[in-house]
Amino acid sequence: MKGFTYTLAFIWLIACSPKSFPDSNWEGKKWVLIELNGNPVQVSGTDKDAHIQFDAESKQISGNGGCNRIFGPYEIEKNEQLQFGNLGSTMMACPDSRFENAFLEAIRAVRSYAYEEGQLILKNGAGTEIIRLQ
Repeated sequence: MKGFTYTLAFIWLIACSPKSFPDSNWEGKKWVLIELNGNPVQVSGTDKDAHIQFDAESKQISGNGGCNRIFGPYEIEKNEQLQFGNLGSTMMACPDSRFENAFLEAIRAVRSYAYEEGQLILKNGAGTEIIRLQ
């Protein structure tokens, strides 16, 4: 009986582990923005492409908005719920700051995600796709 109790406790710990969340599979991957608010985004294949990277252990993202570096916390929960906290960024002057501002506004509006065919789809509170990353 004691062995059974330990086995159940071990299974429960594994099931509740943050590594069981999908962001542990996203970690270390550079998720490049390919669509914003239904509009395709031109990708150059350089570090200046708008992108984010997840750190599942610290629950932080880092990346680039197209010009400035971006960083901040996120929370992920069961039922595909995802929300980003207060994002920070560097403050360089950019030729296309409107695009970067739209990307940051969209990130702030994210409330859920879906994953399909190697792409990460981020949705707002109404369930509308607002960001597609690859």
